[in-house]
Amino acid sequence: MSEETKKPLPKGGLTWFEIPTGDIERAREFFRAVLAEPLIDVSHDEPMYMFPPRDGEVTGAIVKREGQEPGPKGTLVYLHIGGTLADAMARVEPAGGALITPAMTVPNVGGTFCVVRDSEGNHVGLHAEQ
Repeated sequence: MSEETKKPLPKGGLTWFEIPTGDIERAREFFRAVLAEPLIDVSHDEPMYMFPPRDGEVTGAIVKREGQEPGPKGTLVYLHIGGTLADAMARVEPAGGALITPAMTVPNVGGTFCVVRDSEGNHVGLHAEQ
């Protein structure tokens, strides 16, 4: 990211997240397919692709880093889906993942959620306003 496009860190407990990968290109293609948008190459000393930032929202990246392994027992993060959750859920299995939970709502929290297994074995939440 150039100096012109750098934005201040968002306020709150979460400012950035990373999802470990075993195969960075496979993971990039999985998230590109499910989110229906490309990830941004921000590699430096290690391969890393960032989820597109939106107007000061928290974002993060997939990363291939020595000493980190993907898997279902780690931290669970939820990614914002720009379209409908049903559309994103329909793209999970063709992209090499699996649905872990059905779509659900949480009282007093807007939108719908689900949890998927990504192409690397991580459990990742998807959240849509629609």
